[in-house]
Amino acid sequence: MLEPVFNRWHSLSRGQRRTAIALLILIDANIGLLYGSGLLDQFDSISGGKIPNDMVWLLQAVESISGGFFLVKILFDDVAASWSRSIGIALSPLFILFIVGFPSPLPL
Repeated sequence: MLEPVFNRWHSLSRGQRRTAIALLILIDANIGLLYGSGLLDQFDSISGGKIPNDMVWLLQAVESISGGFFLVKILFDDVAASWSRSIGIALSPLFILFIVGFPSPLPL
């Protein structure tokens, strides 16, 4: 039943697999920070709410930042040398600042 899924996963290139994992990490962390329904929030509710709220959002912020750094590392390691890679590398500090600065909703 899961064999086609595994075959499809293994047919992807290394960069595509790493990008998918990094995006899942980043999306989970941001859903947790924005809406309170990430995997860490679910784990907290399963454990009966015994994890302090500050610990949950702090771990989600670290998860989000780690996902951003993972995406930048993929850019350095897995993207072929080209002008678009050079521009991506030059803009990577701004991307990290965006990830660190906007994991939660902006006040309206």
